[in-house]
Parts: sequence; structure tokens; C-alpha cells
Amino acid sequence: MTMTSVIANWPTGPVRLSWLACVACEFPVTSVHGFCFAEGKVLVCRIRGRGWSIPGGHVEEGETLYGCLTRELREEADAGIRRANLIGFIVADHSVNETYVGRYPIKSALVVFSVILGKLTAYAPSDAALWRQLVELDALPKLHHQWDPVLDAAYREARRQIPA
Repeated sequence: MTMTSVIANWPTGPVRLSWLACVACEFPVTSVHGFCFAEGKVLVCRIRGRGWSIPGGHVEEGETLYGCLTRELREEADAGIRRANLIGFIVADHSVNETYVGRYPIKSALVVFSVILGKLTAYAPSDAALWRQLVELDALPKLHHQWDPVLDAAYREARRQIPA
């Protein structure tokens, strides 16, 4: 398996991010994210304090991965899900930061889904999200607040999952 990795700068410092296109991962899952498609376009959300991003967020205690995805899409995009496939994991490895002190394990995983959106209801900004929009597929890398080779590899996999 070919793995794409990059060193990113998070608020806690440097972190190695790696894309794993698989359906199981040995690391604890901390968040769920979705590349969401409708009408031949992809969904982006303007997240307060972060900028344009794909919908997603932290898993709450007792919540399933699909339940987290459903909640985050409702909170950030007022959107429903018609179909969602788990396509892989972004592994966050903080061991590259000798001074890492954070609330997450040294190695954890962010689950990534490829989503066909259901109903998009009238949008109302929330505490977390300021706006949502569907954009052309090629626009996402230019809009995303922190696009990198790992997200690009995940996005390519997500796009392979959508019907032509």
C-alpha cells in the first residue's frame, strides 16, 4: 500500500499526517469528516476560525462514526445523507513534535467518508459554521483553508466512489 504523508502545522505544533485508504485502523478515532457530493459538485463549509473546509468534527462520547457524520452535516451544512462510504483514515502522528501536549493521543485517526448528499435544507448559520455552498469539483483544493497532499489523496479516493 502506498501511503501519502506530510508534516502539517497545527495549533499544537507539527504533526505528521498520513492517508490510509482502508476500512479499519489500529489508532483511536478522534474525528469524522466527509467529502460530500451533490449535483456534480462538492460541499464546502465556512467554519468559524478555520475558513473553508469539508464538514466534520469530533466524535462525542457514545457516538457512532456514522452518527457523528450525520450530526456534523446537520450542524455545519443543514444537510442530510443519502449514502456514505467509509473510505479511509488520516493518521495524525504527534510524535514528530517533542513538546506535544494535547488532549489527543500521540497517534490517532480522523475517519473520512465519501458522501452522496440527501436533502439540503434552507441554511442557517450556526455557532460553528458561517456558510455552506456546493462548488465545482476542481475548486475544492483552491478553497480549502489547509489543502495538502494527504487531503488530495483522500479527495481522489472519495471522487472514485461517486457515480459518474
